[in-house]
Amino acid sequence: MSVPDHAHLHHDGHRHGTPAPRTVLADAAALRLAAAAAASALLWLTIGWALA
Repeated sequence: MSVPDHAHLHHDGHRHGTPAPRTVLADAAALRLAAAAAASALLWLTIGWALA
């Protein structure tokens, strides 16, 4: 590995720094909301398919 490649990888790994706890919580909430919405849609799709 050349020196520039190593420097580039190191830079990419630390570009964003550590995320703020608030951002982590917001991401977790959004992920949970998306998962709940997907599960709900799948449930209604299954019920609709069973009743059809």
